[in-house]
Amino acid sequence: MNTPEDFSKRCDDFAIYLPAIQKHYAKAAVSKGDSSRLPSNITMRDLNFLNPANKLWHYKYALYSAGQFNIGEYDTDIVTDRNKDRTLMLGDSGGFQIGKGTLGGFNNLRNRDPDSISKVWTDAVELKHWIVNWLETHSDYAMTIDMPLWAKYKENKSSPFHNCSTQQLIDLTVQNLRFINNNKRGNTKWLNVIQGTTYEDTKLWWNAVKEFRFNGWSLAGNAGFRGGAAAIIKQILIMRDEDAFTSGMDWLHILGVSQLKWAVLLTAIQRGLREHCNQNIRVSYDSASPTVISGKYEKIALKPDLTNKDNSWSIRVIDTPTAKEYTSEARL
Repeated sequence: MNTPEDFSKRCDDFAIYLPAIQKHYAKAAVSKGDSSRLPSNITMRDLNFLNPANKLWHYKYALYSAGQFNIGEYDTDIVTDRNKDRTLMLGDSGGFQIGKGTLGGFNNLRNRDPDSISKVWTDAVELKHWIVNWLETHSDYAMTIDMPLWAKYKENKSSPFHNCSTQQLIDLTVQNLRFINNNKRGNTKWLNVIQGTTYEDTKLWWNAVKEFRFNGWSLAGNAGFRGGAAAIIKQILIMRDEDAFTSGMDWLHILGVSQLKWAVLLTAIQRGLREHCNQNIRVSYDSASPTVISGKYEKIALKPDLTNKDNSWSIRVIDTPTAKEYTSEARL
């Protein structure tokens, strides 16, 4: 077997990609479970890439979301068992699940009027305490609890917050920020999430939340990659001009993107911010693609060609069926 690769060493001068770990993978990779579909010299525990002694490969960075759990739920997995001195975990507060109405402990709340649902969230103190404590326990950096404006999109009509106004969602987010400020324990550094669906409501959001200067920022929705490169750069310049990247605010995360072209753009942004604002700032970005592609769709990704043609930068996938009928007769 080849010498295991430590991919973390390549990251110093580049924006960091964070694979978003799925809870079933995280739990399986610390188990002594069925390895019959793996090569004969590989066990389930060899899939724990957070382990610096992994015989296959090691990568110290990842994202893990509290939104995958029900309130009060804790599992033993590769995140809870990690060496915190040799790994770095960004915790997600579950804003996606909140916006979709699928957050465990805060669902089945359809058909309520906006004022009623706002009060239910305001009164959900136990849930918010659990989210904050989960993030303080398991992450080095953590995203604040945002009430995403995209819940108002027509395709999200099943969201409990679908009929809330932009101002109501911003007000609830500010309420969450105050809650975090009053209940954080100092175990994690917090990234204030900036949301938006248009330039106008992104500006409203920014002006409402910018006073909460924690340890960095996260750009989501159309304030992030969904708004395109111009939207991100415009928002970053606004933040720069309002001293959002001074020393101590050392991390900028872009939610939900892993395209290679964005890796180049975000690296350029990191280098620019380091040169002009804060030499210690780190830019990162994430997606769940690695585990979803393999675990849900039984495919693997192929290394792109990276020529001067645009289509060569796409990460292609091929089928790799893992059902037992493909493996039980021919283990490597």
